[in-house]
Amino acid sequence: MKLLSRFSDVAGREQAATELAHALGVARVVIYLRDTVLDVMLPAPGFSHALSGGPKWRSFVHELTVPGMHRGELDGGDGPALPAFAHVGTDGVALIMLGNEPYADLLTSVLDYFPLVGAMLRAEHNVFLSDGEARVAKLGGVQARDLACALDAARTDIERALAESARLNAELEEQSRRKDDFLAMLGHELRNPMAAISAALELLRSGPSDPGIVMRAEAVLERQTAQLSRLVDDLLDAARVTRGKVSLALELLEVSDVVRRALDATRVQFDAKRHAVQLWVRDRVHVTADRVRLEQMITNLLLNAAKYTQEGGVIEIAVAHESGTAVIEISDTGVGIPASVLPLIFQPFVQLSPSVDRRSGGLGVGLTVVHQLAQLHGGRVDVTSQVGIGSRFTVRIPAAEPRIALDPPRVERAASAQTCVLVVDDNLDAAEMIVALLGAWGHEAHHAADGPTAVAMARDLTPAVVLLDIGLPGMNGYEVAAALRDDPRTCDARIIAVTGYGMESDRKCSREAGCDEHLVKPVDLELLERVVGRPAQPASARPRG
Repeated sequence: MKLLSRFSDVAGREQAATELAHALGVARVVIYLRDTVLDVMLPAPGFSHALSGGPKWRSFVHELTVPGMHRGELDGGDGPALPAFAHVGTDGVALIMLGNEPYADLLTSVLDYFPLVGAMLRAEHNVFLSDGEARVAKLGGVQARDLACALDAARTDIERALAESARLNAELEEQSRRKDDFLAMLGHELRNPMAAISAALELLRSGPSDPGIVMRAEAVLERQTAQLSRLVDDLLDAARVTRGKVSLALELLEVSDVVRRALDATRVQFDAKRHAVQLWVRDRVHVTADRVRLEQMITNLLLNAAKYTQEGGVIEIAVAHESGTAVIEISDTGVGIPASVLPLIFQPFVQLSPSVDRRSGGLGVGLTVVHQLAQLHGGRVDVTSQVGIGSRFTVRIPAAEPRIALDPPRVERAASAQTCVLVVDDNLDAAEMIVALLGAWGHEAHHAADGPTAVAMARDLTPAVVLLDIGLPGMNGYEVAAALRDDPRTCDARIIAVTGYGMESDRKCSREAGCDEHLVKPVDLELLERVVGRPAQPASARPRG
């Protein structure tokens, strides 16, 4: 009884269990009690941890939920399994003895007083549970507060996400609106020249006797065809530039020379509205740039200034060198750009009010092309504007040091003799006109409408020049060019691709197939006349691939 009384001290409870084990003649004594909530056996208060064992031990502990005497073993260790004996009272308190069977007479005495120890341990366990419930309640309060904070944060995140979604939806709606406006604008821009062309054709078909009427109709056809060509070029340029498909042919350029060329190209637009145009070359500055693309940038800005400046307005162009940068400023006294449009002005298809735009035409891609080309040259374009006062566009490109001497210009040789030309095109109307035009220039022209026919005719005619469409049905233009190059009878012909495909990848395919030139429809007729007149290059001197 004295030994059992020592179990009242929690701190010395495991030492008391060791002394009890010695008295009972066993290796170890532990006390478990049944948790009525979980219905499992747990170490009693004061016993640091549960014993761990194998499946036989777990089965033995599981049986201790039933009052009475139990036998089992503690397995799963490195050594042999230990015999296990347990007495479980009706209060669910189990006295577990390991190693040997306990002395029976002493065990009887212990069990007579053990319910008192069990009642004490059960009371401590209940206090522990009550304290645990209090801690759980406190923890629940903390968790509830944390949950409330998390819900507030989640609500804030959701509101932020909804606001961002609304912003993106607004942007998508604006882009959709601009797309619809662009398609309507494109229909308008295409129908206008087509209407003029149709009327001019109908007039010529009526057979007017007045030469002046014929000349005016021809002039209309020429202007409106050029307008359609410019519209297509603008669209293709915008697509190529915004996708990064433009390759630059860089060379050393004097900026003021390029600006003057752009001014010459836009003089008609300025003269039509009696604009006063002033050029200020403050510094002679050079850049390493693509001549065509740099002139295109300046031309687009000049046309934009002419378009949005009222009759009699002033356009100023200034060229300067500032801190290693070539600066081109184009200012106008036009209508100006509203503050709401200014941040979007370099995006595709952005224009000012339709009432202004439709007087001057355009698709709203010119400034996008300028912006992208400036970046491709390592520079940028900026804009400042005030409604009713005017706008200023500033292009900045890294300056370059001028060379002492430039390469002399190449002189193209033109042939005046009659040339045999084979026109290969499945568009009969286009082919008929080109054949007639070549005949008017003094050449012998023939037509083939498909690839196999073209190869056969070329073998018979051995033409000096082949004008070859690429998008032929069946045997395409690349295959025709390759076949002509592989035949000794036609390998020296000058093959000129004349096609609507104008990407750099298309030009590369033409070169690899054996074409000498790649012209994009509609072809500039003066250029075509010069190219057809060039002497053919022998096959031995022509690079392949």
